[in-house]
Amino acid sequence: MDASYAESLAGDIHNMIVSAKGSGLDLKGGFQSTPLNGPHIFLNYLFETKKHIENAPGMPETFKRKLKKSNVLATIDVGSRKVGIFVLCALDRDFDEEITQEDIVAGMNAGEVDRYAEILRETLKADLQGQTSGQTGNA
Repeated sequence: MDASYAESLAGDIHNMIVSAKGSGLDLKGGFQSTPLNGPHIFLNYLFETKKHIENAPGMPETFKRKLKKSNVLATIDVGSRKVGIFVLCALDRDFDEEITQEDIVAGMNAGEVDRYAEILRETLKADLQGQTSGQTGNA
C-alpha cells in the first residue's frame, strides 16, 4: 500500500466522518457518501457496523473475516454493473467515538486499498477513453 495514497485516502475518510458528525447523523446506524455520481461511474463509501454487514444475505465468510466493529467500504459501479466492493478500513470502535486520521491509517486493509486503487484507476481511465459509456447505453 502506497503510504502517501493511504494518508490521502485516510484524510478523505476522516473528513467524511467529521462532516457526518457535524450534520447530526446517527453514526451508529451507519451512513454513506457518494463522491462520484455518474453518469457512467458511481463511487460510494459505506460506513457500516459489523453487525449490519454480517446480516446481509449471501455475505461470504472471507469478507466477514475482514470486518471489525465499524467499517469503511467502497463500491465502484459502472452503469448497473458492480465492479468491486472493498473493505478499506476496519476499526474497533464506533464512528461516533473520537477517530483520528492515524486510527484510520492503522485500520486500513492494505490489500483491499491496493485493489480498490487499481480498479478505480482502470475504471476512470476507461471512462476517459470513452469505454464505459457503451456499457450503460449513454453517449
